[in-house]
Amino acid sequence: MPLDNALRYALRNFSTLFLVAALVTVPLQLAYSFVYRDVVAVGELHEFIAELPQGRKVANVGRGRLEESRDVWLGLALLELVLVPLGIRATARVVAVDAAGGLPGVLDAWGHALSPRRGPWPPWPWAGAGRLGAIAGGFLIAVAVGWLTQTIGLILAELFGAARPWLWVGLTHGVALAAGAPWALVVFVSSAYKPSSTERGWSSSPQDVP
Repeated sequence: MPLDNALRYALRNFSTLFLVAALVTVPLQLAYSFVYRDVVAVGELHEFIAELPQGRKVANVGRGRLEESRDVWLGLALLELVLVPLGIRATARVVAVDAAGGLPGVLDAWGHALSPRRGPWPPWPWAGAGRLGAIAGGFLIAVAVGWLTQTIGLILAELFGAARPWLWVGLTHGVALAAGAPWALVVFVSSAYKPSSTERGWSSSPQDVP
């Protein structure tokens, strides 16, 4: 089954796939949390601040600053979505190297993702029976893993992050995204690879990966 194949690759290469995603998500989330560290510091009061009249502030954070941070957060989310195709290419490299019996690397994966495309893309995951189920399954697992990671991280942030809440919150969000990403991205490429085999003209040899 496509989902079974995807889960095998995700589990076997989770540490590499996690680092592939974290190389993007953690710096972006840390940068956002640092820029809006004043907003992060009053996270529990956001609903109250949103109802304040213009000009009134809590801990130097007013409604305008809160709305600005939310707009930037939406922009950041869109940027991360735009980067998903590159994440899929990096994931394809990791899966292909593993399928060929090699040792996948983070820098190697991103190097291939950012290089000019070589050869055809792997077949899209919906190009066959059961592929939509694999996409849905991978997405649900990604959401569950990300939510659990973020919940644990925010609890730890409340316990130990009083001095620099922005650092803990930024790390938590970045790590949660990176922990969930492999489960969602791998379903887009795993169906193209089988260990030591060629499927649909798509070689499992690392040098033939896009």
